[in-house]
Amino acid sequence: MLGLSAGGAMWMRTAPIDPFLDVTAVRQIHTENYDVWGITVTSRGGETIDEIRVEIVSGPLHFVGPSSFEGLKAGWSTGIRVQVDDPVTSKGAVRVVQSGRVERTYDLVLEDKR
Repeated sequence: MLGLSAGGAMWMRTAPIDPFLDVTAVRQIHTENYDVWGITVTSRGGETIDEIRVEIVSGPLHFVGPSSFEGLKAGWSTGIRVQVDDPVTSKGAVRVVQSGRVERTYDLVLEDKR
């Protein structure tokens, strides 16, 4: 029985980690008319993610620059900027989509939590 437990523990330590993303959103610019949010995406799990893309879910948002990145290698980061056009009365939400061998989505609400 002890041999099976040790073998199971060894297998768990050597099992590959599926790729996933660390995703953060930070407000970079704040004015009365608009906010600009930086979404930072870092690949984890030891393999390249085919594509990441950010989609607008809700709110008066538009992208400042590209909204996707292809071939994000493990440990690499990329940034995508989103502008909220009416930050006083509206907030926005975005979805980060991970495409490749493992597909995942990450939903973010763009609001200052201070």
